[in-house]
Amino acid sequence: MTANEMRQEIQKTIARFPEPQLKAILGFIRFLDGNDFDENFQLQMRSTAYREWLSEENDVYEEVFKDELQTR
Repeated sequence: MTANEMRQEIQKTIARFPEPQLKAILGFIRFLDGNDFDENFQLQMRSTAYREWLSEENDVYEEVFKDELQTR
């Protein structure tokens, strides 16, 4: 399938999608098109949610996987 054929197939397929799916597709396309992946990744790593996830208070995974951690 050529690039042109793929574009046509994509256009035909998304023409049937409702607005919520179109918004998701547009967001994904903008993500793929952007050159700021590294910037977005760094922004996510600085987020409060990410820092809380890594905090000592949120070490539930150590308890859940303690048997696996001991075998390594």
